[in-house]
Amino acid sequence: MNHADEMRQISDGLRQMQYTVSAQRLCSVFDMNAWIGNQEVNVPDPNNPDFDCGFAGCAIGWSPKFAPTIGLSFVYNPQDKRWMVAYETPMGLFLDYQAVAVYFDITTKQATRLFSPGAYDEDDSDRYISPGEVADRIEDFLEIHA
Repeated sequence: MNHADEMRQISDGLRQMQYTVSAQRLCSVFDMNAWIGNQEVNVPDPNNPDFDCGFAGCAIGWSPKFAPTIGLSFVYNPQDKRWMVAYETPMGLFLDYQAVAVYFDITTKQATRLFSPGAYDEDDSDRYISPGEVADRIEDFLEIHA
């Protein structure tokens, strides 16, 4: 597995978010249903002091803030009107869960289990998934695979 330290940084950042952001505001800044907010704007800049103000994104969407050296990026797909996580290698451009899998050297199934909202509760797709839940899953994964 590559980049385990960055995955730990993501987990640590999510854990900190869980305990420092008010419950009322948490739902507006952490949304497992989008890589990053679906607004058609420039990719949020983690070096901007206002980065976390009003930014909705999943664990990978927040990764540039928590793991500044991460090699994942984001591209906007105007046809779908959504942002996608991307990772470019000499072998080509990888998108979405495949990008996460290639970057961390894990399977697409593992990437989906860690970062897909559908992998958290198949019985209740409307249930809020907290940053702490994602951090727990990442930590459990790292105990076994890192």
